[in-house]
Amino acid sequence: MPKFNSYTNLLAAVVAATDELGLWDDSASEFKNVTADELRQYIINNSTIDADTLGTLTPSQFLRSDQSDTLNGDLTLTGGSVFFDNHEGIWVTKLDGVTSYFAFRHNANDDLVIGSATNTPEVHVQSSTEVHLKINSITRLLATSTGTKTTGIHEVTEGIKFPATQVPSADPNTVDDYEEGVWTPALFGTTVSGDTTFTSQVGHYEKIGRNVTCRGRVEVNTQGTLAGNVRISGLPFTSSSTSNTFGTMSIGVSASLAIANGTSMSGYVLTNSTIGVLTMWDQASGTSNLLDTELTDGAIIVFVANYMV
Repeated sequence: MPKFNSYTNLLAAVVAATDELGLWDDSASEFKNVTADELRQYIINNSTIDADTLGTLTPSQFLRSDQSDTLNGDLTLTGGSVFFDNHEGIWVTKLDGVTSYFAFRHNANDDLVIGSATNTPEVHVQSSTEVHLKINSITRLLATSTGTKTTGIHEVTEGIKFPATQVPSADPNTVDDYEEGVWTPALFGTTVSGDTTFTSQVGHYEKIGRNVTCRGRVEVNTQGTLAGNVRISGLPFTSSSTSNTFGTMSIGVSASLAIANGTSMSGYVLTNSTIGVLTMWDQASGTSNLLDTELTDGAIIVFVANYMV
């Protein structure tokens, strides 16, 4: 059994084999292997070693692996626990052998804490119901059984992804959906839908929660048999069925229409529908429907529609 002047010369103890401990001897500057029973007997026989001395050891004196801080082999506990007398948890010591930080510990609230409470990030597991990611003791990310919360500015480097199928939320302060894509606008008549052909049909949309914004451009090649009031079909989502929740349409450009000089176009989205109504500001009392007689071959309509689903 190697002899040491005092227990403070035992800087570390590690499992070097299944039944041996490697002890660092300062005076010899080397590890010496002893069995666990030999170490236990040595402590019992050495009158300078007691519980108080054991409790005053600093983390750098208490546990190391070897001179290169590498744990050799596996440390296995079978049917037992690890206890740390007079210490709050497991320490991690830097290579300088002086600076130490908590790796795992319990605080005064009996929270499991991963990391140090001093100027470093730490994770708190509170009562098995909350997990806190803290920086300088301030919670920046909180995970609970109902979701997560963040504190401060939330910066995302690769975007926020929503499920392909919306999971609606009744909470008015919750954004539960985002989607963007393309759609194909077309024109049809209320009397005869018609066989209109198009030179161009372009549409894009964004949906945020219940709000849909879509843009479109149609250019008629031949009007064909379309008859009655002119409508836009193919909106990307069915509008809300709530009474009087009409969407609005703005016409940015119209060309090659058979309308009076100075007349402007507008429109709206029907409820519980994917149809937009095209109207004309052509009378003192308000608007009227765009008629098939006002549509021509080569007509162009560029618009934006906004509505709720």
